[in-house]
Amino acid sequence: MSLLSKRLNRLFWVFFEKFGLIGLSIISFVVYAKYLTPSELGLGILLLSMIEFWAMFLIAIVDSSMIRLKEITKENDGTTFWLLLIVSSLIAAITFGGYYLYFDDDIALWAGLIAVVYLPIQTVTRVHIVHLRRQKSFKALANRTIFGKVCGMAVGICLAVSGMGAFAVVSQSAVMGLVSTIFLMYFERRPLPLIIDLKWAKEQFYVGLPASLKATNLNLFTKGTIFIIESFLGTAAVGFYNFANRLVELPRGAIVTALMGYAHPVFSDKNNRGESLESFFISSTKIALLFTMPMFVGLSLIAGPLISELFDDKWMPSIDILAGIAILTAFNMYFMFLPSVFVAKGQTKLGLKGQIGTSILALLFWFLLFVI
Repeated sequence: MSLLSKRLNRLFWVFFEKFGLIGLSIISFVVYAKYLTPSELGLGILLLSMIEFWAMFLIAIVDSSMIRLKEITKENDGTTFWLLLIVSSLIAAITFGGYYLYFDDDIALWAGLIAVVYLPIQTVTRVHIVHLRRQKSFKALANRTIFGKVCGMAVGICLAVSGMGAFAVVSQSAVMGLVSTIFLMYFERRPLPLIIDLKWAKEQFYVGLPASLKATNLNLFTKGTIFIIESFLGTAAVGFYNFANRLVELPRGAIVTALMGYAHPVFSDKNNRGESLESFFISSTKIALLFTMPMFVGLSLIAGPLISELFDDKWMPSIDILAGIAILTAFNMYFMFLPSVFVAKGQTKLGLKGQIGTSILALLFWFLLFVI
């Protein structure tokens, strides 16, 4: 098989995984929009928001630090696995403590308990996924993710149709993570010695932290917005915001995650071989923009007819929110390959302060807007 054929085959499985997830997510999203109220959807999203943020934060540290290494030992694998399990479990417990103090409703607390379990389940397979990505085994990753998504979606839809409200949202994520983890650990068995090399872990943490902060920057703004909306407008408003954001995030998330899953190792390989990244970066960005810009600008233009024709009248307040998010997303796609360049060059701190500062200012603007 030629080099071009190998690359196309890998890209196919990367995008099959991500767009397969989009297709399944669209099905569950439509069901939730029909059977859940804005308040029920908002509660489920609120409970998952903090957990999803921490999951992305921890995962990005591991991905950014380990995928660039020329060699990974089984001691490195054991260190990463056990530290992720310990740290994610502690964060999950602290988060549930926050839910216990904030909510006085038993339903919210039980749903919150299911939500926090998702964090350690989601993070413990990162060692396996890093190795599969380094081996460019995207087919195995796609099969694992799609299978887990189908199982999680089946549970979520059944609960939504049964009138279980927020339980449907959090259970879908928890079941998907659990099934995917069992699937991966069974078919991709790997020694994970009970050892924690703190010196090595500290080195990888300092390498991966800047890239993780950049990767979670947009997520920080999105999750922060959810908590601000909850504080001032209530859970139903969170549902309207998430409904609009989800319509944009489904395609954006699949595109960016698929491209990063492929681009990180490819950019790193080119840099390790001493090749220039400038021309490859420019050509990759141009090609990606040809597909992404028309998609999100078009989504902004058809926001009103899309919601009015496909969804219930209860979601009409989301139209303006959808149009605004879609336009902002279109322009953000210009910078989609920058993280891959920084990871390849080991310069993940570049631009970090500016990106975080921008997100904080944006959240402050939202806060002041509601206060005033």
